[in-house]
Amino acid sequence: MLGPISKSAKALLGRAGFELVRPSYLQRTLLRSAFSDWFSRDIDAFAAVYRANRETLATVPAWLPAGDLSDTLWRYGVPEPWESDQAALNQTGLNQIEREPTYTDLIVVLAKALGGSVQYLEIGVSVGKNFLQVCRALPDAKIVGLDIEKVNPVLAAQFASETKAWSSGIEQRVETLRGGPDSGRVELAHYELARPGHEPVRYARGDQFSADTWASLKGHRFNLIFSDGVHSAEAVLRELDFLIDNDLIATDAPFAMYWDDLVSHDMQGAFATNVERLKQHFGGRGTAALYRIHGTYGAQRINGLFTTLPLG
Repeated sequence: MLGPISKSAKALLGRAGFELVRPSYLQRTLLRSAFSDWFSRDIDAFAAVYRANRETLATVPAWLPAGDLSDTLWRYGVPEPWESDQAALNQTGLNQIEREPTYTDLIVVLAKALGGSVQYLEIGVSVGKNFLQVCRALPDAKIVGLDIEKVNPVLAAQFASETKAWSSGIEQRVETLRGGPDSGRVELAHYELARPGHEPVRYARGDQFSADTWASLKGHRFNLIFSDGVHSAEAVLRELDFLIDNDLIATDAPFAMYWDDLVSHDMQGAFATNVERLKQHFGGRGTAALYRIHGTYGAQRINGLFTTLPLG
């Protein structure tokens, strides 16, 4: 790329604090797929999804509750800078509405492509910006969210009611933003968010690294899963262990699993491992792709998809 001055240029950039990296094997082979392929199959259907999602977002002016958030464990996973307007950086802030297609648009399009009954699991609900859009877009789906935080009051206010549906009596100790060995104690419990006329949404509050958390979901058979919890290779690998060990993946229907924020090579490696495991789980069926696409805020990021649907 840098021609005959490549060594000198690389050294100069290195001294300036820049790091030059080659695209990983995964990026070279899988980034050939385009997320827009899903939208171009039925432009009118995509336009309806796009419009409805932004109508949902327009009903929520601010996604974080008022106050200092001192009673949260991880500020719902939102870094402080993202609360502000990021337009000057050509990036979307938490409370802004992204004009470009987002992974939420893609997830809803995937859900409709699956056909039939959709059972959706979201790992890492955060403030609920993606979660609420999915709940509104798929009123007849069985939906479960999993997060270590309590239900964001802003999210809960978008439903008719929030009730505690199940209590385990199990106390989980978790790491928090403030640190300390005993800084976070969470009871594993399930909550229901009511949708009048439709099945309530279930919100499981628990540690995603705990076997008890995943065992509490037994009986569900998900055919659409969104992984947006702890962003580490270990978390990506272990969550699939838990999903398979607890028989939480539906193998008798079209299936898709989607991962956000696969920016590092170790995360992409974990994704590749999961793709191979899922292919084995589905008897050799399935394909995968990496996409650069906007999320609910921030810049475009590398996302991953495994599905038994044809990529097109």
